[in-house]
Amino acid sequence: MNARTQRICIWAGPVSLLLFGIGYLVVAGLVPPISPGHNAAQVAARYAEDHDRLRAGLTIAIFTSPLLFAWVGVLYTQLKAVGGEESPLATIVQLTGSMLVLFLFFPLMVLADAAFRTDQPPEITKAINDLGWLLFIAPAGPAVLLAVTMGAAMLSDQSPRPAFPRPVGYFNILMGMSFTGASLCFLFDSGPFAWNGLFPFWIPLVDFGLWVGVNTWAMLQVVNAKSAAPASNAPVEEALVASARG
Repeated sequence: MNARTQRICIWAGPVSLLLFGIGYLVVAGLVPPISPGHNAAQVAARYAEDHDRLRAGLTIAIFTSPLLFAWVGVLYTQLKAVGGEESPLATIVQLTGSMLVLFLFFPLMVLADAAFRTDQPPEITKAINDLGWLLFIAPAGPAVLLAVTMGAAMLSDQSPRPAFPRPVGYFNILMGMSFTGASLCFLFDSGPFAWNGLFPFWIPLVDFGLWVGVNTWAMLQVVNAKSAAPASNAPVEEALVASARG
């Protein structure tokens, strides 16, 4: 196992999240999101007023979010070690993790398209804006399946010393459940279930950062434990070799 490479890939997750936040939150200023209750003139005015800021911030977020692919890659590798080469749970994690990363930056490309021009009819800007936010917020299925499957894979480890602590497995299942509210934003344009509301946006926003942080810590513990194991056994192995030669 190349522990150094895995550590780099693991740290790519929080680094990606940090840079994404700088682009999306600090530069573009998209927290809270543009309200789904705004009319076409209000939406177009926002894109016209923050034209350069939106384009710059979204560019940063779009460019840096694919770093999460590296984080998902280590997650898949470690869960495959738990469940074996033919582990269906590890494969589901790989597929849904990749989909989740795509759903982070592809919808932002749609929002960047809305910000690209200031001379188009407001109705077109609003339609593009609606599409971008719904694509960004509503597809909760991959995130729910990813987190729940991660939890199930971690809890399936029945060895005396499981690779992942069991509380982390339960934590992932809980986080998966917290993402479900996002899927309801197709049905509401105001209130707690709108795309800028408590359940589709604010709870998943906080929980996603917490979820990446906890699993980053857990993966680092797994990699560190595995990389330390050969060193701890080295004196025993050397003694056995010396005894055999003697």
